[in-house]
This record gives sequence, structure tokens and C-alpha cells, in this order.
Amino acid sequence: MKVGQKFDRWLEENSPNEDIVLCFLGIQDHPGKTLDELADIVLKTGTDKYDLNRTGQGYNAGAEHIDFFGTPTKVRKDKNIFASELLSDLYRSTLGDRGYAIRIDIVIIYDASKLVSVEYLYGKDIEESDGFIFRDPENKKDALLGVLKIY
Repeated sequence: MKVGQKFDRWLEENSPNEDIVLCFLGIQDHPGKTLDELADIVLKTGTDKYDLNRTGQGYNAGAEHIDFFGTPTKVRKDKNIFASELLSDLYRSTLGDRGYAIRIDIVIIYDASKLVSVEYLYGKDIEESDGFIFRDPENKKDALLGVLKIY
């Protein structure tokens, strides 16, 4: 069974009919961290933001504060979430942002009800809404449903 199929099955079993937001991480964006170290940081804090002085890729969205970028979706048994729409979206967006695609090493699964979507301008004239902030910034871990490490 492929990783996308395993991921979809896990979501169906653990988060049926839930609105979720997925955040994809590549270890290459976190120099000096191993896959296990980064996953542990996410599990302990609810986010991959371990260095307050470090600005993440794409976090220059003007005056808007953004905690992370993600893809909202609803878990349904008749929908291949991971394999179809999200992987292609990630590759397209990273190619546009960075000029190269990233390897997905970690998928963070958040409860969408514990997040707020942030609308912002990407570049000068493209409106986007894939930025998110935590409803309770003091308890980011509460929004976390799971962390998938991809080997």
C-alpha cells in the first residue's frame, strides 16, 4: 500500500467527517534537524516554529501575521485526500515560491475548528487564504490531531 493510501485510511479511521488543515514540511527547510527531532518538536509544541528569529519560507505576506501555511480539506471516505489534490498542490506551490519542489517528510494534521484562515496578498495582486493562525496561540498543541512522518 502506498503512503498516500495509508494516510487516507488513517484519516478515515481517526478523523471521519472532520474539517482538517494539513501542513506539509520538508526537512531541507530545517537545517540541523533530523526527521525525528522535527517531529518531536511538533508533537511537543503543536508547530514547527522552534526558533523565534527564523522566518519560514513564504512568510512575507505583508502586514498579516501567519503561523503556518496549510491546505484545508474535509475527510470523507469517498475522497483520496493525500494522493490526489494535496500532493499536486504542494508541488505547484513550492515550485512557484522557491523554484524547486520539496520532498514531503512530515504532514501535520490540525483540527480546522481551532484555526483561523488568514487572507493576504501574495505578491502584489494575488489574494490567498492558505495562511492560518491558532485560535488559542498559548495552546497550539490543542489544535494538533496528528503528525505523520514519511520515511
